[in-house]
Parts: sequence; structure tokens; C-alpha cells
Amino acid sequence: MAAVIAEACGVPAPRLRIPMLPAKLAAWALEKTCASFGKEAPLNRSRLAFFLDPKALSNANAKRELGFRPKVDFRTGAARATPTVPCWPPP
Repeated sequence: MAAVIAEACGVPAPRLRIPMLPAKLAAWALEKTCASFGKEAPLNRSRLAFFLDPKALSNANAKRELGFRPKVDFRTGAARATPTVPCWPPP
């Protein structure tokens, strides 16, 4: 998914892979630190879980239960959507 979005933005795909344990520890630490200041953490355990859970990014339930049929594939959708949001780093 990251490679497709990077391609649509015209930037190289990320090569850095962060091990799960340090990512979870960072999310926990950010959550606790930001909460002490009454702020929402940019990365928290819930947001991290969303990206780690493959079911969260699947449209299988919508297809099965609602008869959803996407009009475009993910690559085409990403290419159409990226001009509407800023890409980082800018090309």
C-alpha cells in the first residue's frame, strides 16, 4: 500500500521498516506523554493497531455483506486521490 501511494505521489517508496516492539513502545510512550499535557498523540496504540491489522484495510465485508463492487482498483484510486492531498516530501 505504501509503495502504491508513494508511486502516486511521485516519490520513492519508504525503505525503513520499524520492528513492531519499538513501534508499540513508542506509541504507548507518546500516548502517555501527550495525555499528561491534555493533547492527543500523533501516534497511539489504537492508530498503530489499525495499520497492523490487515482486516482494517480490507473491503471484504462490504463486498460480502453489502454487495460492494469498487469501480476502480487501489492503484487507480490512489492516483486519482493524491492530487487532492499534499504529498510529503513534495516532489
